[in-house]
Amino acid sequence: NPTLKGMGSTITAALVSEGRAWLAHVGDSRIYIIRDGQTLLLTQDHSRIFHMIEAGMISADQAETHPMGHILERSIGSSDAINVEVRQEPIPLRKGDALVLCSDGLCAFVPNQRISEVLVDLGQLEDAHHHCADALMFRRRLIEMEPDEVTWRRELGLCRDSMAEIVFEQGDLMGALESYTRAHEIFEQLAIADPADTEARGDMVIAQRNLGDVYVRQGKLKAAHDLFSTAFDNARELSEQHPDDHRWQRELVACHIRLGDLLGQQGQTAASASHHRQALEVAERRSAEDPTDMQWQHDIATTHTRLAYLARLAGKLDVALNHQQEVVRSDRRVAGLGKGAPALQRDLAAATRELGHLLADLGRHAEALAKQRESIAMVDELTRSDPSNADWQRELALCHERMASSLMAEGELADAAPHVDSCEQITGNLASRDPSNAESQRDLALALELRAEFCRISGDPGGAADALRRALHHMTQVAGVDDSHVHLLRDVAAIHQRLADSLLDAGRPEEAAEHQRLADEVEDRLDQPE
Repeated sequence: NPTLKGMGSTITAALVSEGRAWLAHVGDSRIYIIRDGQTLLLTQDHSRIFHMIEAGMISADQAETHPMGHILERSIGSSDAINVEVRQEPIPLRKGDALVLCSDGLCAFVPNQRISEVLVDLGQLEDAHHHCADALMFRRRLIEMEPDEVTWRRELGLCRDSMAEIVFEQGDLMGALESYTRAHEIFEQLAIADPADTEARGDMVIAQRNLGDVYVRQGKLKAAHDLFSTAFDNARELSEQHPDDHRWQRELVACHIRLGDLLGQQGQTAASASHHRQALEVAERRSAEDPTDMQWQHDIATTHTRLAYLARLAGKLDVALNHQQEVVRSDRRVAGLGKGAPALQRDLAAATRELGHLLADLGRHAEALAKQRESIAMVDELTRSDPSNADWQRELALCHERMASSLMAEGELADAAPHVDSCEQITGNLASRDPSNAESQRDLALALELRAEFCRISGDPGGAADALRRALHHMTQVAGVDDSHVHLLRDVAAIHQRLADSLLDAGRPEEAAEHQRLADEVEDRLDQPE
């Protein structure tokens, strides 16, 4: 592209051989080594700002906002000559070391400690992956020696299942699909060979459910529905044959929930609610037999959450409120049984937040605000204990968003303002920390929409238009990653429409007309048959 002539880029490179690493780089992309939980920088940026720090002219903190921060002294493409810095001596590597090659899209936004934590987690997954691979090889050899030995074949299926779970966590859907499929084939063969083998039939049900989960992630809803239905029929038969075995009761509940979720996605709300109610009946009956069983309490909370959502869709807010109150009660019991584990506390805070949201919709303003404050306090405590945890931060932003919305609906703008600020600040930090994370970009876009609504109610159409422009920028980035997500494109169209309205209010009709045209264009595209 001749119009881009003169633009520059950066590069980092590493050659690893015989336990040593040779390094080279140009520009401000970096190479780190993670060793013993510590993150060490192995390169020096070829940037104006880096040399200013080295010379003691400015501090590292001042460099973060310095206007010359983007100026490179070496790059690729900006001139014919390339001055590559090659490290003369190789780096000796130890067992457990990890090299990180990255651009400033990572190192400028993510603290070194967080990079280290993520790599340690990935390393644990890789270790598990290698252990499963070794186990698979061992089991295969045993089967070759004794091909009719049922125990070894079942062990091979379990290894396949474990391998699938690991690669699924790593985001490798095709790898997970292959391993789950092979595990299912093994268990199905064992179940057909011996219909009385309860363990093989149970393993087959789990494999069918897991396969369905992968299909859902791939958007293959028909294939997922068929697998969930088959798993449900098998689980129901097992639970009827062995009513005292809680394992098959749990599988029956899990299949009910998955079928309910899938039918809900397809707009079959009555069928969805039926499955969730049946799951709830089983979980409540089993929980009554053993009130200390956390899993049953969790299942009760899950099904009440789904039923509250469905009731809300149907406009039955009183029914939704009753279900949401049960969610809070169950999550409180689970948090108590789990001795205050952070993840359980977060679930309780989220349930309390949604309860406050429902109370606000029902006009019970004082009760709604009390629940919102309660949820903020719970999550705020979690974030103080682990400030780098993105899940806690995201939940805190949601709590502030709900509180701001409740206050704005009552016209209490002065009280709403700090919550609007907090929501935007938290989501902005998360989006800056990981610019490639679509969820974080969408959260920021929604926070900016909240800012726009606050400006509109405050009589500031210009501020609303500015916030919506920024929201549009982030939402368009998300939709651009995968424009097959219809709800994302509808969000883009909705922001264009709101921006058109705000620009009209601000007395800028020509700009408003352009955004109205873009909104209509996206809507027309969505209305076209596939």
